[in-house]
Amino acid sequence: MTMATKARRTERRLEDSIIAPETSITEAMAQLDKAGTGTLLVCDSNQQLVGLLTDGDIRRAILRRKSLSEPCGTIASTNPITAPFPTAQAEALRLMNAHD
Repeated sequence: MTMATKARRTERRLEDSIIAPETSITEAMAQLDKAGTGTLLVCDSNQQLVGLLTDGDIRRAILRRKSLSEPCGTIASTNPITAPFPTAQAEALRLMNAHD
């Protein structure tokens, strides 16, 4: 596989992982399945991160009997832990361990 092919796959996977906060929970579930990542990046129209949406967020919404037509932004985590780019692998792992 060429570097260009790998770069296109990575770019496509990133695009598949981004969703708008006004997207319905039902549509978000389909997008989560398509992305295959377990997490979607909830971004505003300027592609700024406003939250993260996980399988667990959707499961908890279903258990709370939320309507699946509601915007996914209403159930996303809006205060995710982030790291600046670039971040060393050791520092990223430390952050992940510190914040589960």
